[in-house]
Amino acid sequence: MSLKFRCKLPDLSFILLFFLLVLSPFVRGEDQKKASKEASSFIGKQIQYFVDQEQQVTLETLESVAFMQSEEPVLNLGFNHNPIWLKLQLSSSGLTRKKLLDYAFPLADSLWVYEWQQGEAVELYKTGGDYPAETKVIDHQHYLFPLQFARGEEAKKVVYIKLKSRGQLIIPVSLDTYNQSISKLTATDYFKGIFYGIFLAMIFYNLFISIFIKDKSYYFYVAYIFFIAISQSLLDGYFQRYIIGDGSYLTHVLVILAPSLAGIFALYFAQVFLQVKEYSRGLNMGIRAIQAFYLAIALLSFFPNLNFLYRLVDIAALLVSVYSLVFSSIIARTGNRPAKFFLIAFTTLLLSLVIFVFRNVGILPYGFFTNNVLQLGFAVQVLLLSIALADRINILRKEKEASQEQALQAARENEELIKKQNIMLEQRVQERTLELEESNEELQVTLDNLKETQTQLVDAEKMASLGQLTAGIAHEINNPINFVTSNITPLRRDLEDVYEILDAYSGIDVAQFEAQFKQAKEKEEELEYDYLKTEINSLVDGINDGANRTSEIVKGLRTFSRLDEDVVKLAGLHENLESTLVLLNNKVKDTIEIVKEFDSSIAEIECYPGKLNQVFMNILNNAIYAVEHKNYADGEKPVLKLKTQREGSEVAITISDNGIGMSPDTQKKIFDPFFTTKDVGEGTGLGMSIVFKILQKHNGNLSMNSQLGEGTEFIIHLPISQPSEF
Repeated sequence: MSLKFRCKLPDLSFILLFFLLVLSPFVRGEDQKKASKEASSFIGKQIQYFVDQEQQVTLETLESVAFMQSEEPVLNLGFNHNPIWLKLQLSSSGLTRKKLLDYAFPLADSLWVYEWQQGEAVELYKTGGDYPAETKVIDHQHYLFPLQFARGEEAKKVVYIKLKSRGQLIIPVSLDTYNQSISKLTATDYFKGIFYGIFLAMIFYNLFISIFIKDKSYYFYVAYIFFIAISQSLLDGYFQRYIIGDGSYLTHVLVILAPSLAGIFALYFAQVFLQVKEYSRGLNMGIRAIQAFYLAIALLSFFPNLNFLYRLVDIAALLVSVYSLVFSSIIARTGNRPAKFFLIAFTTLLLSLVIFVFRNVGILPYGFFTNNVLQLGFAVQVLLLSIALADRINILRKEKEASQEQALQAARENEELIKKQNIMLEQRVQERTLELEESNEELQVTLDNLKETQTQLVDAEKMASLGQLTAGIAHEINNPINFVTSNITPLRRDLEDVYEILDAYSGIDVAQFEAQFKQAKEKEEELEYDYLKTEINSLVDGINDGANRTSEIVKGLRTFSRLDEDVVKLAGLHENLESTLVLLNNKVKDTIEIVKEFDSSIAEIECYPGKLNQVFMNILNNAIYAVEHKNYADGEKPVLKLKTQREGSEVAITISDNGIGMSPDTQKKIFDPFFTTKDVGEGTGLGMSIVFKILQKHNGNLSMNSQLGEGTEFIIHLPISQPSEF
């Protein structure tokens, strides 16, 4: 399908509008002739009307009201919240006694029908949106009132109708026989059925396609059709009849809200379908402005007493139609086929909308064509836009085929190019392979050197720790050993005195017993035998104490430096902590307070005992360094706290101090190899790095809390039993 436009922007749309406006008086005259047949059943010229602005008219004062005579078959009183009184002088001739009075405007809020009988008005019917649906005499979207006429050649009747409406008040009243009314209403329902059938078909058709296409424009288009259908069904009365009933408030809210939403989604559809933003940001901003205008109307729709909202809806609809012609004309000039369909569709809608608005303001007469022109315009527009969407699929398919053809051609060219390049690539690959092999050999050598260097560094750290440990142990053993050696000389001297006393007693001759016994006794008193015994016991206790202390140090050393440290085994957690403290006793001395809170329910855990001792040693060394380098206030002393606690299948070991603490920057780096805050020669910076790796090997983890100047807390979590694959 090929569309060619000889008119440029915005010639086509404005020429159509120009002819419509210029020729409207003539069209009105022609339409009057054509509509005369259509409106022949309307009895507007038999109606007299009165606008009760003071709202003082009662049934008793009806005769004194100055009614005005209608000049049109269908009376259009515009927007008026005041009650409207109609006076109908009806007649019926022949055998027809029963007729239907048809008020064909479903948006009226309330209707009261009175018959003048014997000098007073008698209420016949009371119905409308302000009353329950049951008050309708006949179930139909129109208000139908049966009237009974007396027999005779010409029976006459005076009927009064009181009307109230929030919206525009149009008075299409007709009086026909039952057969005429049924024939007319059936024809109207058939026409409306075709119209709504088209809309339903388009909704389901495009909704079905949107499921497979996944195109946003379809979703916006379906929403647009849906709200247009609701808007028209509200104006025709079908929505009230079959869905919401005659609820006047809800009806007037939806009469404003539904077309507002339809306008918003129509503009969204246009944005996506025509890709307006890609063509012009200015045009897109105009669309946003009209959408904001529609949104304001939609929000105000919940206040249906605002008469101007009905006019704003008409103005917004004209804005959408005219602006759609503007930007679709601009885009159509670029050769965009969907824009050409869009232009034709909205030109059709604009013409029908102008005719409909002219009917509302009284420029054009109320007839079958002017009453249904908007539905015709929407039906044509919906069909054209659906065709445009289908055509867009064809365009996309052709573009896809062309793209695939280009891709295939490019693939063939690439295939030839690849063949030529493969030979060169193979040569380069061989060259690169040789280079990589040489690089790999160099990297392997470098890696071996790094591993050896790493091993040396770790060994250096271990040797540094071992040196400190050896110095501490030597110092600790030296004290009790000195104590032993210093007691041996006086002990030997005291023993010699005791031996001398014993020799004196053992050398007594029986013949000279008294004299020699007396000499021995004097020797015993001279050497202070009782004091010697006391001193010897004291010296022996001192030697024993020194030996025991030496034994404890050796035992702690044996516990700390288990020779089978590379084997997972059960080990006493508290024993390991105690042995580490023993070895660090020379650093702790009496200046640092040690606080122990051990959980007695923790017996042994599976671990590498020697490596775990290394963890405790490194952390405790850092803690001792932290408390030694802090200046404590009066009454404050350095404290190291060791705590163990069972937590389910794990054990938590907390080692904390009240030392100098660490800054946030230092905390981020403490596990980095070679990072240290100690002076040169006091640390290698590998201690905490080794701790981290040992805990990883134990499937454990380490957390830390520290505040500068207040202290540090390390919390070690270890599983009590290691997994079988450990």
